[in-house]
Amino acid sequence: AGNPYLTLQLLESVHVDNERVAYHKLQDVIATKLAGLPALADSLLKLLTVFGRDMSMAELAEAAGSQATTISNLTRMRSEGLVRWLSENDEPILDIYHDKIRENVLAQMPDSEISDCHRALAETIERRAGGISFEALDAVDLYNESLRPRLVDLSRHFDASGMLNKARYYGLLAAEQACKQLALEVAVEHYQVASRHATGSSDSIRYRIAFGYADVLAKIGRLDAASQELDRASNFAIDEVQTAQIHALRASLAF
Repeated sequence: AGNPYLTLQLLESVHVDNERVAYHKLQDVIATKLAGLPALADSLLKLLTVFGRDMSMAELAEAAGSQATTISNLTRMRSEGLVRWLSENDEPILDIYHDKIRENVLAQMPDSEISDCHRALAETIERRAGGISFEALDAVDLYNESLRPRLVDLSRHFDASGMLNKARYYGLLAAEQACKQLALEVAVEHYQVASRHATGSSDSIRYRIAFGYADVLAKIGRLDAASQELDRASNFAIDEVQTAQIHALRASLAF
């Protein structure tokens, strides 16, 4: 059956001139479409590309900083085969039409622009979902319930944007939530985010990151790595309860 998108683009790449058939590479066909986009459409497409999966039109428009002409620009890109509608309800859901488009868009973006897109996306998601106040950062249990479904997105985009303080806390929350959902590989990914940026946080947060990371590593059988994280956790244990937790987990690694 083949891939419908690639078949359509192949047909568009064929040009007949004086009975001679000329073919253009798929990459060139996509590049030509991208080059013809107006500035706002280009910005929308880059944000949707960097987001990495489907997202709501409203969130995309807010991240781009423009509501007024978003629909007309997205409609144009839809007709060009660059984006697709996954849902047309009250809040339309969009995605890049094909991974080949995403690859081409990313290949043309400098790292600084990709980072800026991650930051715009992270700040938009945080603003719409509620966020964590800086005053409550060390008490990261205290956060809006509306943040729960967005914790993974917030961890990922703040990490990729270089906003390390927020990446640390959202990484921790995303990891802990993933553990509760038994999504252990996801938990490892976001404990890694939190751990990379742990420097500068309180001992209680650093213990929470290191011990939680050790626990999930033990559950997936990475015992040596779990032991190393327990060593790190022991540097930040602040009471006998935490010390006992470390001893108990370390003992379980031996069996």
